[in-house]
Amino acid sequence: MSKINIDIPHNQTQEQAVARVKSMLKEAKSKLGDKVTNLKEDWAGDTCSFSFSVSGQHISGTINVTPTYISVEGNLPWALSLFKGQIEKAIKEHAKDVMVR
Repeated sequence: MSKINIDIPHNQTQEQAVARVKSMLKEAKSKLGDKVTNLKEDWAGDTCSFSFSVSGQHISGTINVTPTYISVEGNLPWALSLFKGQIEKAIKEHAKDVMVR
């Protein structure tokens, strides 16, 4: 298992950032619905616990929205750890894009 830890700065209010993250997750569900199974998202205030499966590989983690950044922490199964750099890069690029809309 490999850990990912990504911090993405934002210049929104914390509430706006939470709304944008929720929107991003909803968009991801619709775009990846045929590839992702067992998708769970549980919000407690400004923190989201998530889990899902891709190609039989289980991924879980948290998204924490602070007043200045979004922190994504997760666990990648060994089979996906080979792509850790690419996964982190894709998350950063997509999150930055969503935060400047």
